[in-house]
Amino acid sequence: AVIKQLSDKVGVGNAFDETLVKKFESNIGKKDSLEAFINMAYEKANRNLRSNQRVSTAAVIVAGGWIEGLYLASQVTASAVQSDKNIDVYKRIWNQLYSFKYVMELLGHYKNNADCAQMIKDLGDVDQLAKEFERNSTVVQADIAKISEKITPLRNQIVN
Repeated sequence: AVIKQLSDKVGVGNAFDETLVKKFESNIGKKDSLEAFINMAYEKANRNLRSNQRVSTAAVIVAGGWIEGLYLASQVTASAVQSDKNIDVYKRIWNQLYSFKYVMELLGHYKNNADCAQMIKDLGDVDQLAKEFERNSTVVQADIAKISEKITPLRNQIVN
């Protein structure tokens, strides 16, 4: 419901039609299927935005996806002790933080667009955090609270 609401706000609601939502619901426990459906919806939205010369909106969507990905990963690991079973999630969190500079670079290309400028401003606190982790080669359990503290309010601001 949140994905549909947000996609409608940025004008790409058609990428998340009722058929896709039903596929999400019926495959909720199947990670690979969900990832494939998300990729399909993203590609459809991206094509729509590019064909309508709304690339700055695509940049904001990429930033929003980055925020949501980091938020979800931090929630999954918040109460789980780091172990061999979840080490891949910790690696993905580090990769997500490392890739932040590319998200900011993309937004920077469209900084004259009001939405991109606002997203750059909103990501200011996260920028410092990402730079801190860029110097490290890993994320550990103790880092998760710090990450969650920065990303959760931003994510909540966007979805509410």
